Amino acid sequence: MKKLAVVMMVLLFLCPAAMAKKVGDVEVADSITVGGQALSLNGAGERIKKVAFIKIEVYAAGLYLQAKSANAQSIIDADAPMGIRMYITTGMATKEKLTTAWSEGFETATGDNVDPIKGEIAKFNALFKTDPKEGDMYEIAYVPGQGISLAMNGVSQGAPIPGLEFKKAVFGIWLSDNIDDDYLNDLKANLLGK
Repeated sequence: MKKLAVVMMVLLFLCPAAMAKKVGDVEVADSITVGGQALSLNGAGERIKKVAFIKIEVYAAGLYLQAKSANAQSIIDADAPMGIRMYITTGMATKEKLTTAWSEGFETATGDNVDPIKGEIAKFNALFKTDPKEGDMYEIAYVPGQGISLAMNGVSQGAPIPGLEFKKAVFGIWLSDNIDDDYLNDLKANLLGK
């Protein structure tokens, strides 16, 4: 009986470690709550950028859904709670670099048709008010009927931006078929749990 108690204590002690996924040096949470809904980690990976001949890990990310899915288009199209957590892993990120990357991502995700969501993109980019530091965490979440929200280190950065079409563009940044960056395609595969 004593042995069983010791085994149970060891399992309880190890359980939190088993509940997170290690991506590079980052522990990516196994689950998050979005709009009162518990979401599970679908997949996680690193965003690598190549600058000259150097590969730089920019962030680790996790995609959170109600149910596991490897179908990128169905995730993009779903009017369901979901989220992306990004853990900044470089000291070279700035709000200007982030907003430039978002704008490029929206162009890719929409097939260069950003005109219908230009206002939403401007509101989204305005949510990035300060330069991130290594170790900062962004959470981009979608709640049906409310829209896309952004939190930095658990603090809301402003009112949600409504619209399913905008939500599709946001998640299309990571999941679109239009992505032509090998490193971003690697992240996409990891987010889809492949």
